[in-house]
Amino acid sequence: MSHSLSLPLVRGMPPPAWRLAALAGLLLVVSLSGSRGAAGAPAQPDTCLDCHRAQPAAREMEASIHAAYGIRCADCHGGDATKATRAEAESKEAGFRGALKNAYDVLAACGPCHDAEHERQEPWRHVLLQRDSVQRYKRGDHGHALLTNQNTDAADCADCHRAHGTRRVTDPESLSHPLNMNATCGRCHGDRDYISKYNFDSRIPSWVEASVHGKWAASLPPGEAPTCAGCHRGHENRNYKQQKVYDVCGRCHGRERAQFPSGHPHRLDEVNCSICHGSHAIKRPDDAMLGRDGVCVRCHEPQKQPESAAVRYLVGVQDAAAQARRRLARTTALLAAQRRHGIPSPPLEKNLQRLERRWRQRFGLEQHRLDLPRLRRLSEEMEPGLANLERLILARQRLLWWDRVALVAGAILLAGVGGTLAGRGRRQP
Repeated sequence: MSHSLSLPLVRGMPPPAWRLAALAGLLLVVSLSGSRGAAGAPAQPDTCLDCHRAQPAAREMEASIHAAYGIRCADCHGGDATKATRAEAESKEAGFRGALKNAYDVLAACGPCHDAEHERQEPWRHVLLQRDSVQRYKRGDHGHALLTNQNTDAADCADCHRAHGTRRVTDPESLSHPLNMNATCGRCHGDRDYISKYNFDSRIPSWVEASVHGKWAASLPPGEAPTCAGCHRGHENRNYKQQKVYDVCGRCHGRERAQFPSGHPHRLDEVNCSICHGSHAIKRPDDAMLGRDGVCVRCHEPQKQPESAAVRYLVGVQDAAAQARRRLARTTALLAAQRRHGIPSPPLEKNLQRLERRWRQRFGLEQHRLDLPRLRRLSEEMEPGLANLERLILARQRLLWWDRVALVAGAILLAGVGGTLAGRGRRQP
């Protein structure tokens, strides 16, 4: 009966769909039978673990992503782990390399799986992560320092991913997880004795941690959190200079990057994002950055060039921002006064916060265009919204005032009626 019910469905299928369904079923049966066969097959012997199982490195390896993909000790250290004796397993004939003594050994061990040059030799291994990781490392500053300058202080794969306890980047235990990335880089770049030899400031990791990027890193999703690798890249890391900074910051701040049109008064090889915002100790930006005490006065000094166009622009921006702040302060004071008198207004407070946040975002974005009339219009555009909000605040205040008057009057009336009734009761014999 089941056959008769399914037969019309099979006959009704177009030939190409029928062939695809048959092929998919065949592949499913083969894969299931293969997996059962692999599960039932005896495990390959690993004599490395017979001696080293109690070592911390072996325990880390067993919990790593490498072990999950079937990578064993001999894949990195060489030798033949199927041999019964240590002499045979660690013989030169078996290709035994032993401990990886330096960064060159680490690259040689990681290359067969993570280097595109080895793809033809062991193509199956490229189910692992990025096949060109080693190639990109060689093009980066760390790889250049190691391979070109012969500087073995340079970071290698194990420094950022661990030698034995390698985890997926998405694993919170991974050294390269976005929430751990800054601390991982800080192990070298925060070591004063180690990093000062190369003209790096060891305070950079602490600056990043205290910066707006460092604070966001703990609150944003892992893929969006700003990290060292987000700006400098992970494997193909770079120490970016001058106009390249625009492109680096523009990966996340594309709208701000787009505000710099051609013919901008600042040349890209003279001024970039880091000149105004800093490169590591980045603070939350606001309109005060363009004011009399902001970053612009470092170059455009009011006391030396008071009549220059740049200084006039700075004063104009500060005045436009001050006007908006005064208007916001007045509405904020009204709400605060109501709150003190026991008249909270959560919806109106949210509206004010939303209006202020929108103005700050737009004002901050438009500052990059250096268009003073536009900035003044933004401050003026806030006026109708604040005026309407104040009307609602005052209307609510009047309504609540009349409610209180009515309540007091009602209480007085009830008290009078109660007194009258009580007096009549006393006069009765």
